[in-house]
Amino acid sequence: MSGPGQPIAADGTLHLGRYHAPFAEVDLAALPLRCGRWRLPRPVAALRAKAWQHIAVVTPRYLIGMAWVDAAYLKTSWLYVYDRERAQAFEHHRRGPRLDLRVNHRLGDGRNQVRARGYAMSLHNFLSEGEHTVHLAVDGQGDKASVQGTLRCDAAHTLPLVVVLPAGPQGAMVSYKAPLPCSGELWIGDERHRLDPEQCTAIFDVHHARYPHRTQWQWATCVGRSGTGERVALNLTTNATNPDEARLNENALWLGERCFPLAAARFVPDPRGASHAWRLGTVDHQLSLSFIPTGGRQENLNALVLRSRFAQRHGSFAGVFHSPQGVVEIPNAYGLLEDHLSHW
Repeated sequence: MSGPGQPIAADGTLHLGRYHAPFAEVDLAALPLRCGRWRLPRPVAALRAKAWQHIAVVTPRYLIGMAWVDAAYLKTSWLYVYDRERAQAFEHHRRGPRLDLRVNHRLGDGRNQVRARGYAMSLHNFLSEGEHTVHLAVDGQGDKASVQGTLRCDAAHTLPLVVVLPAGPQGAMVSYKAPLPCSGELWIGDERHRLDPEQCTAIFDVHHARYPHRTQWQWATCVGRSGTGERVALNLTTNATNPDEARLNENALWLGERCFPLAAARFVPDPRGASHAWRLGTVDHQLSLSFIPTGGRQENLNALVLRSRFAQRHGSFAGVFHSPQGVVEIPNAYGLLEDHLSHW
């Protein structure tokens, strides 16, 4: 169904569910936060709200991940580039409570930005015109190449996944996911790359949440071609803060421009360790996949009011999806698998 203007009703209740259109605005500071019988002021509620937008751009040669993260008292951004042909990676990263970073709450027409010395990334969410536009201007540093360019992501035709889910007592999360054809031009160091929307996909993850103190999830997303040549992409998540993933979740598979809802997800790492192959899919076995990591990034953060253990691996996915029309082979998709534990 299409989303109302806000995921929070006037009386403070949530519009829980799955939608096929984004909300005009997401402002979780409006969700009531209570201590005993007292409702806390809105500025206090705003400190519990987290927001981020992450894009994974998958091309025949590169995986490029970029993020704008606002955890209220700590702001973070990164630009990660992995050259699949050369098996080489580098990352530019900025973090701090005073980092000049903004995550906009409006997808219809809103801008995210981060600006620091030698590091500027902006994202114009312009869904009222069916497009997202990314501008990158990141200087090289040491053996890390510069990254410059503009990406245009066509959101006019692909059905997104939008969900409003519970996230523990007094919590909620609102998520927008969409794999979008991506065009534009990038300079990585002194190499120029033109992005063909038939071969390049930008996987969007827009997230607004008020999470409980301890939060844990596993997340996978990837894109490739089916055995018959259609673009296939997916999003799978298990989130410990959601008490009813069988009924409400953010799991979906895209085949062309169609979006198929999926059952609750399962993630099974290799007994030898998370850096080995994984098995994942849905509990009803409609989707069954293997994941073989080829690299990744990880972070252990202890910033007093925020602690997190984060491992984001990238690699190849393969398996089958049992669609209503028959079996869809997924021979070689590429994307991310993330294991995350936080204390906010």
